[in-house]
This record gives sequence, C-alpha cells and structure tokens, in this order.
Amino acid sequence: MNTIFVLFACFSHCLLLAAQDTTKVEKPPAYHVNFSSTAIANNNTDNSSFVSNNNLKFNVAKDNVYINTMNSWIYGSQTAGLTNNDFFSSIDFNLFNKPSKWYYWGLGTYEKSYSLKINDRFQGGLGIGYEVFYKPDLIIILSDGILYEETALYDNPKYEVLRNSFRVKHKFVFKNLVSLEGAHFWQQALSSWEDYIIKSNTTLSIKLKTWLSLTTVLTYNKQNINKKENLLFNVGLTVDKYF
Repeated sequence: MNTIFVLFACFSHCLLLAAQDTTKVEKPPAYHVNFSSTAIANNNTDNSSFVSNNNLKFNVAKDNVYINTMNSWIYGSQTAGLTNNDFFSSIDFNLFNKPSKWYYWGLGTYEKSYSLKINDRFQGGLGIGYEVFYKPDLIIILSDGILYEETALYDNPKYEVLRNSFRVKHKFVFKNLVSLEGAHFWQQALSSWEDYIIKSNTTLSIKLKTWLSLTTVLTYNKQNINKKENLLFNVGLTVDKYF
C-alpha cells in the first residue's frame, strides 16, 4: 500500500524577488528572512522514494535598491540509489526609478546538480525588467538580459557561453488567503539553438494564520545540451516574517 506523507517545514518569506526574482516592500528599509523546507515520500513493498526541497533567502530593500540572496538544496533518493543532490546559490539586485515601470537587474549564481549532471556552473549578467502589473493581488513582471556562463558537466569539459535569459514572474492573491506565484526562465545560448535551459518554479500557498501557510511547490528543470531534466512536487509549510 502506497503512503505519501508531508515532511516538515519552517520559517519563511523574504522581500519576494529581485533581479530576476523579486517583489518589493513598500516601506524601505526592510529585511526579510526565509527558510522553507518541503518534502514528499512514497513507500510500497517493492520501492521507496524521498525528495526534500530546502530554501533559505535573505533580502534587503532600501529606497530604490533591492538586494537578495537565495540558497537551495534538493535531496532525493529511492531504492535504487541517489536521485538528487542539487545545490543552487544566487545573489542579485534591482535598481528602480519610480514612477517608471522599467528597472535594471544584476545577477550572479552558482549551481551544482547531481540530477542534471552538472559539476559546476557559474552565471553572471545584467538586464532590464518591466512591471506589466504591480498590485497587491496581481503581479506580472517580464525581464530579459545577457548572462555569461561557465559550465562543467559530468560528461563534457568546461566550456563558456553567452545566454539570453528571459523570465516571466507572476503572483496572484485571492482574498489574502490563497496565493499562486511562480518564476519561469528560458535561457538560450547565443551560439547554438540546441543549447538552452528551462527553469520553472510554481508555488501554491493557503494561509492558515497570518504567519503560517500550507505550501505546495512544483519545480521543473531542463538542460537540453545533455538531455537532462527533472520534475519535482513537494508539500510543506511556510512561515513569513518581515522586520
């Protein structure tokens, strides 16, 4: 008999997204710390599996400058062995010039992924963004820019590439109780149409208290150059706090 259960989670929320991952706080200076952990497991007589998705964020907003850091670790295993041991770390900033809806962003990331067979990946770049809608219950932001990337895959030597990075960010809030938000990236190499990266993260949250939400997370990653992809669904709790 299959059993699927939810595993832990604590402490969360940040400023919400900067650079290619930000949402602003109205009264700077403001600080936001986020730690969330979601997990799902499946056990039966022949097989078992477990995946956890852990995220730590720290964000600072002051005047028209927003600085954000994020660190994530995805760990997964099944009867046959390890499936995920994936690390991602980023720091980014946004520069706003209100009342204009346009802004500038800068980004630096480091990634190491067992599931996507990445030994090391560094990305850094600059770009622009546009707030299509920015309201308390509806946010839609588009951004685009150029990234320099240095990557070492398991089965390929280290190589360098320039990518165009396009992002769609959205957040919908219903009666301050239910929120659906996500960030979706298409990172196309400028030198080869076959070399592209797709990243998608969607979160559905149902507020239980002002500081506590039940959260489900759907994460998809695809790296076309070595034909690797993963799709993860996790459930957990989120705790929110601005200070």
